[in-house]
Amino acid sequence: MRLSRLLIFFQLILSNDSKSSVYIDKVECGASLKTVSKFNCNVKKFSRIPLLNFGYTLTRKTSNLMGYNVVFRQSSGDSFNKVLELKNIEVCKMIKDASSQPFLKDSIDYIRKFNGNLFRTCEIEGEIFLTNITFGELSVVKYFPAGSYKTFVKVFDSKDANIYNLTLFSKLVHK
Repeated sequence: MRLSRLLIFFQLILSNDSKSSVYIDKVECGASLKTVSKFNCNVKKFSRIPLLNFGYTLTRKTSNLMGYNVVFRQSSGDSFNKVLELKNIEVCKMIKDASSQPFLKDSIDYIRKFNGNLFRTCEIEGEIFLTNITFGELSVVKYFPAGSYKTFVKVFDSKDANIYNLTLFSKLVHK
């Protein structure tokens, strides 16, 4: 685990001008029926480019949303090592561009380009969605070593410990 973190650290220091590609293998999602009446997630391929789609229907307005994000890199066989963990992310502040985490800020700025209303999660109840997400031009992936990854994201608040969660299995390639 320490070796993976050192690799990421050295890649942050060294400039990496290579083109990076993320290939989504599988996505899994879940939600609490306390706050979400329906949810879905899937990966579709368009011209060999994997596109992530997900959505959920909130049954109540949410406030003080918190997030948890952890990224694992496959080390051997079915075992994964944690390479990044972000706890207690204030989702509503992050959405409003108040994030102090460069990784999150770059990711949010990138996701804003896609079709959906995900960034209204803190304002409305009803359907929330994001469609046709690709990760080919996401700049933060160049800091991670090539390999297979599992990324877990969970959103929760004081009334519900698991409003929505998503697990993404992908391969990162540097060319």
